[in-house]
Amino acid sequence: MFVSAYDFQIGDFCYTITSANNRTVFVEAASKDLKGDIVIPSTVTYNDVVFTVTSISGEGFSSCYNISSLTIPGTIVDISERALGWMLYLETLIFDNPQPISVSGYGFNYDWRAFKTVKIINSDEKEKLNMGLDFLCLLPSHELYINDKLVEDYKVPDGTENVGVMFANCNTLKSIELPNSVKTIGSNAAINCTSLNTITLSSSLEKIGSGAFFDCPELRTIYSKSTIPPSIYYETFPNGAYMFANVYVPKGTLSEYQNADNWKSFVNLMEKEYDDVTIPEKKQCATPSITFENGTIHFNCETEGAEFESEIKCKDVNTYSTRDINISATYEINVYAKANGYVNSEEVNATLCWIDAEPKTEGLSNGVAEVRAKAVLIKSNEGKLTVEGIEDGQTVEIYSLNGEKRGSAVGKSGTAYIDSYIKPGSVVVVKMRDKSVKVIVK
Repeated sequence: MFVSAYDFQIGDFCYTITSANNRTVFVEAASKDLKGDIVIPSTVTYNDVVFTVTSISGEGFSSCYNISSLTIPGTIVDISERALGWMLYLETLIFDNPQPISVSGYGFNYDWRAFKTVKIINSDEKEKLNMGLDFLCLLPSHELYINDKLVEDYKVPDGTENVGVMFANCNTLKSIELPNSVKTIGSNAAINCTSLNTITLSSSLEKIGSGAFFDCPELRTIYSKSTIPPSIYYETFPNGAYMFANVYVPKGTLSEYQNADNWKSFVNLMEKEYDDVTIPEKKQCATPSITFENGTIHFNCETEGAEFESEIKCKDVNTYSTRDINISATYEINVYAKANGYVNSEEVNATLCWIDAEPKTEGLSNGVAEVRAKAVLIKSNEGKLTVEGIEDGQTVEIYSLNGEKRGSAVGKSGTAYIDSYIKPGSVVVVKMRDKSVKVIVK
């Protein structure tokens, strides 16, 4: 239990000086018999000295059963433990141009039985939204008025860049629409809004904090205008929304949302054409390259963050019923690159094979095949073939399927470059020593 020891009393309030230099004071009720509509002053003058009221003392208004509404000035930055406890019939809290307030344990909502309304008055809405009023998370469910207007279908003022905690525990909010100036929504911004059904997210939105729309059981429609899925947490939305809400994303961006963290958890993602959203033309992911070294195939792409989708085939992998089997030891490699925000790259193909370095040494030893061979990687692009991994001075020849020679080159620095002048899509035979490999020209 708190014991009052104040410095002076004026009217219905007692004051305790907290800083003589800054001239700040705690405030508390002078009597538990206060009733009706009570307004805490922002400043008080005593002995010709003006003090700023910055705090409500511990149990300062506790057990003031008959106060029906309490107005808290914007100078208040601290509400001490159980400061407003046991105010059984408090119906309305009015915050006059509020600033962030530090609230100690049970500073709010300790055995309130009649509470139903929060009013924020004399306030710049954009300023309060950008700043956020975290103490609203500590209040019980309530109807919310901002500058004397009941919050139901709320449009965030244009020019607002961040939506902080403003609607937490508001039971009158039905829909909220964000202008394209909004880039972030803070954690718990609209948590436990039990009537919230529809939200419209801005095209420039980048991030939504954890719990922003959590515990909103009626949320069934989400319009997201951003062509790049905003960063969200799984706890940003309630489980019911992931299962039952219809989420409308800009036309042409469905795949981005379906692959984005947590957005992909929505069951009902669909596209919508928005009049105020321009879909930027996507760049194509850079064409990947293929190399082979030390038994490993390497893919590389100049697009930052690119990932690779590849397929490798080998004709030798099969079921046989013949006595003799010719092994080609040839792999067909297909790969394309993809990256978030980019169109998939063109597909690149290559053929990996081995040519005997010393053919006479091949054989079986202890059941294991031993072949002295060199890996050769064959790539084609715009009718030109590149053969990597051959010996310097080694000749590589290109033939059409009807046996017509279409080009040749001699290896230099381990590589031969051949202009085949064959139409892309055609199949040619690449001959290296006794090795012949079929390759599709790209």
